[in-house]
Amino acid sequence: MLSFLLFNCLTRIDTSIQHEKTSLSKGQDLEFPPRFQGRCSAVVLATALLVSLLVLHLKPVHADTYTVGDSSGWGFNTGNWTKGKKFKAGDILVFNYDSSVHNVAVVDAKGYKSCTASSTSSAYSSGQDKVKLSKGRQFFICTIPGHCNGGMKIAVNAS
Repeated sequence: MLSFLLFNCLTRIDTSIQHEKTSLSKGQDLEFPPRFQGRCSAVVLATALLVSLLVLHLKPVHADTYTVGDSSGWGFNTGNWTKGKKFKAGDILVFNYDSSVHNVAVVDAKGYKSCTASSTSSAYSSGQDKVKLSKGRQFFICTIPGHCNGGMKIAVNAS
Protein backbone atom coordinates (compact mmCIF):
# COMPACT_ATOMS: atom_id res chain seq x y z
CA MET A 1 0.00 0.00 0.00
CA LEU A 2 2.75 2.44 0.95
CA SER A 3 4.72 1.59 -2.19
CA PHE A 4 1.60 2.27 -4.31
CA LEU A 5 1.08 5.67 -2.64
CA LEU A 6 4.76 6.53 -3.06
CA PHE A 7 4.71 5.50 -6.73
CA ASN A 8 1.51 7.49 -7.29
CA CYS A 9 3.03 10.57 -5.63
CA LEU A 10 6.28 10.31 -7.54
CA THR A 11 4.28 10.02 -10.78
CA ARG A 12 2.35 13.17 -9.85
CA ILE A 13 5.56 15.00 -9.01
CA ASP A 14 7.10 13.96 -12.34
CA THR A 15 3.96 15.13 -14.16
CA SER A 16 4.08 18.48 -12.32
CA ILE A 17 7.74 18.93 -13.18
CA GLN A 18 7.03 18.16 -16.84
CA HIS A 19 4.17 20.73 -16.73
CA GLU A 20 6.49 23.35 -15.23
CA LYS A 21 9.13 22.67 -17.92
CA THR A 22 6.48 23.02 -20.64
CA SER A 23 5.23 26.30 -19.10
CA LEU A 24 8.78 27.60 -18.87
CA SER A 25 9.52 26.73 -22.51
CA LYS A 26 6.35 28.61 -23.58
CA GLY A 27 7.53 31.66 -21.65
CA GLN A 28 4.83 31.35 -19.02
CA ASP A 29 5.42 32.11 -15.35
CA LEU A 30 6.17 29.19 -13.08
CA GLU A 31 3.64 28.27 -10.47
CA PHE A 32 4.85 28.74 -6.92
CA PRO A 33 4.57 26.81 -4.78
CA PRO A 34 4.66 23.83 -7.17
CA ARG A 35 1.54 21.71 -7.65
CA PHE A 36 2.91 18.59 -5.98
CA GLN A 37 2.51 20.02 -2.51
CA GLY A 38 -0.10 18.56 -0.17
CA ARG A 39 -0.92 14.94 0.34
CA CYS A 40 1.84 13.69 -1.96
CA SER A 41 4.52 15.66 -0.21
CA ALA A 42 3.32 14.25 3.09
CA VAL A 43 3.56 10.68 1.77
CA VAL A 44 7.04 11.27 0.37
CA LEU A 45 8.15 12.92 3.60
CA ALA A 46 6.66 10.13 5.74
CA THR A 47 8.34 7.49 3.58
CA ALA A 48 11.70 9.25 3.79
CA LEU A 49 11.32 9.55 7.55
CA LEU A 50 10.38 5.87 7.90
CA VAL A 51 13.34 4.72 5.79
CA SER A 52 15.70 6.97 7.76
CA LEU A 53 14.46 5.60 11.08
CA LEU A 54 14.84 2.02 9.87
CA VAL A 55 18.39 2.64 8.67
CA LEU A 56 19.35 4.32 11.95
CA HIS A 57 17.69 1.61 14.04
CA LEU A 58 19.29 -1.36 12.31
CA LYS A 59 22.61 -2.36 13.74
CA PRO A 60 25.05 -4.05 11.43
CA VAL A 61 25.50 -7.66 12.38
CA HIS A 62 29.16 -8.45 12.48
CA ALA A 63 30.55 -11.64 13.92
CA ASP A 64 34.17 -11.62 14.98
CA THR A 65 36.56 -14.53 14.74
CA TYR A 66 38.89 -15.23 17.65
CA THR A 67 41.80 -17.65 17.61
CA VAL A 68 41.92 -19.25 21.04
CA GLY A 69 45.35 -18.67 22.55
CA ASP A 70 46.15 -16.21 19.75
CA SER A 71 49.32 -17.23 17.84
CA SER A 72 50.17 -19.92 20.45
CA GLY A 73 46.90 -21.74 19.80
CA TRP A 74 44.86 -23.97 22.11
CA GLY A 75 47.20 -25.15 24.82
CA PHE A 76 48.04 -25.19 28.52
CA ASN A 77 48.42 -21.41 28.81
CA THR A 78 45.02 -20.39 27.48
CA GLY A 79 43.14 -20.14 30.80
CA ASN A 80 43.42 -16.35 30.96
CA TRP A 81 43.06 -15.82 27.21
CA THR A 82 39.41 -14.67 27.49
CA LYS A 83 40.20 -11.78 29.88
CA GLY A 84 39.42 -8.40 28.37
CA LYS A 85 37.59 -9.83 25.37
CA LYS A 86 33.92 -9.11 24.71
CA PHE A 87 32.27 -11.99 22.92
CA LYS A 88 28.91 -11.87 21.14
CA ALA A 89 26.53 -14.57 20.02
CA GLY A 90 27.58 -15.51 16.49
CA ASP A 91 31.30 -14.95 17.07
CA ILE A 92 33.56 -17.80 16.00
CA LEU A 93 36.22 -19.39 18.19
CA VAL A 94 39.03 -21.08 16.27
CA PHE A 95 40.91 -23.78 18.13
CA ASN A 96 44.32 -24.47 16.54
CA TYR A 97 46.28 -27.33 18.08
CA ASP A 98 48.22 -30.50 17.40
CA SER A 99 45.45 -33.07 16.96
CA SER A 100 47.75 -35.93 17.90
CA VAL A 101 48.00 -34.62 21.49
CA HIS A 102 44.91 -32.42 22.13
CA ASN A 103 41.20 -32.05 21.41
CA VAL A 104 38.32 -29.71 22.29
CA ALA A 105 35.06 -30.59 23.99
CA VAL A 106 32.14 -28.28 24.65
CA VAL A 107 30.91 -29.06 28.16
CA ASP A 108 28.48 -27.69 30.73
CA ALA A 109 29.51 -25.88 33.94
CA LYS A 110 29.73 -29.18 35.84
CA GLY A 111 32.00 -30.68 33.19
CA TYR A 112 34.15 -27.56 33.25
CA LYS A 113 34.63 -27.76 37.03
CA SER A 114 35.25 -31.51 37.07
CA CYS A 115 37.21 -31.58 33.79
CA THR A 116 35.00 -34.30 32.34
CA ALA A 117 32.96 -34.45 29.17
CA SER A 118 29.60 -36.18 29.16
CA SER A 119 28.26 -38.41 26.41
CA THR A 120 26.25 -35.42 25.14
CA SER A 121 29.27 -33.11 24.89
CA SER A 122 30.32 -31.98 21.43
CA ALA A 123 33.88 -33.09 20.74
CA TYR A 124 36.30 -31.82 18.11
CA SER A 125 39.64 -33.27 17.06
CA SER A 126 40.67 -31.80 13.70
CA GLY A 127 43.29 -29.44 15.10
CA GLN A 128 41.59 -26.52 13.34
CA ASP A 129 38.13 -26.49 14.86
CA LYS A 130 35.67 -23.61 14.55
CA VAL A 131 32.88 -23.19 17.07
CA LYS A 132 30.11 -20.61 16.72
CA LEU A 133 29.15 -19.03 20.04
CA SER A 134 25.57 -18.86 21.19
CA LYS A 135 24.30 -16.38 23.75
CA GLY A 136 25.30 -17.16 27.31
CA ARG A 137 28.12 -18.99 29.03
CA GLN A 138 29.99 -21.76 27.21
CA PHE A 139 32.77 -24.01 28.43
CA PHE A 140 35.58 -25.71 26.52
CA ILE A 141 38.07 -28.30 27.77
CA CYS A 142 40.69 -30.68 26.43
CA THR A 143 39.64 -34.21 27.40
CA ILE A 144 43.11 -35.78 27.17
CA PRO A 145 43.86 -37.00 30.76
CA GLY A 146 45.59 -34.32 32.82
CA HIS A 147 45.26 -31.55 30.23
CA CYS A 148 42.11 -29.84 31.57
CA ASN A 149 43.39 -30.11 35.15
CA GLY A 150 46.64 -28.64 33.85
CA GLY A 151 44.76 -25.52 32.74
CA MET A 152 43.63 -26.41 29.24
CA LYS A 153 40.11 -25.07 29.59
CA ILE A 154 38.28 -21.80 28.98
CA ALA A 155 34.91 -20.32 29.88
CA VAL A 156 33.36 -17.80 27.49
CA ASN A 157 30.41 -15.50 28.08
CA ALA A 158 28.74 -14.28 24.86
CA SER A 159 26.24 -11.41 24.99
